Amino acid sequence: MTDTRYPPPPWELVGDLRASVWVVPRGALPAWRLPERARAAGFGGRCVVCTLWVDYQEGGVLRYREFLVGLLVWWRGRPTWTIVVARVDDPAALAGGRQLWSIPKELAEITITPIRPPSAGSSSRTSRAGLRAQLRTVPDATDRAHDARDAPRPRPADRVDAQVAHGATAHDAPLADPAHDTPLATPAPDASRTGPAYDVPLAIAARYGRGLPPLPGRWPLRLRVTQPGHGGPLRVPATLRGRVRLCRGRVRAAGNGPLGFLHGRRPLVSVAVDDFRFVVRAAEPGRR
Repeated sequence: MTDTRYPPPPWELVGDLRASVWVVPRGALPAWRLPERARAAGFGGRCVVCTLWVDYQEGGVLRYREFLVGLLVWWRGRPTWTIVVARVDDPAALAGGRQLWSIPKELAEITITPIRPPSAGSSSRTSRAGLRAQLRTVPDATDRAHDARDAPRPRPADRVDAQVAHGATAHDAPLADPAHDTPLATPAPDASRTGPAYDVPLAIAARYGRGLPPLPGRWPLRLRVTQPGHGGPLRVPATLRGRVRLCRGRVRAAGNGPLGFLHGRRPLVSVAVDDFRFVVRAAEPGRR
């Protein structure tokens, strides 16, 4: 039996992440569920999106891996982030994220492998040059892990593949589907199935360079996250502190997949945050 018991807030987590910020035309974005009275923030008909790969490691309340997509929105006259896509590889993290903070997490198989420069030893996590990551959906597993208030729904049998190579130095060949070692192909939708439960597979691949040396010190960041809760908007208080460095990356996404709005685009900026400490506190009801 799958154990979906999760710790109470606050969650104190440690690990490494890679984030990319994108500027995307408003009309290219899916119709995501946003908090009541929230609207996508941006300028000139463009919106700001952030994608993240996160490796939560030993030393925190849970150890798991996660892929996130956040949309910058205006809510009650202030900018805040709303998590619109979330994949995790741990049932407890899935259940906790949904129940405690109304984050739309779904289950996936995610592998993240560190890449260190030849001169770096294995003792320091912060010396690594980058990360390689792979994500694959687990059909039906998310539905089994949904809390009781969510109605069961079928999942597509299609497999979701994604590959990220952060800091890779020997990847001059076309970015590939890691399962087949062939260039990433745009998945074909199943014409017999429609609706959110039958979205075509997520497909994304990326390659990140080593980037600049880390900025001195450990940089603190207070995150503003607001989610569309069942009883109204929820504010998610969170703080992040870690070693920050700029990266440069190339990303490819399938044009007709859930991340098709990234197809053919380049991130505005990418950063690595290594050896971070991330604290997520109990959600606070937001005024409507």
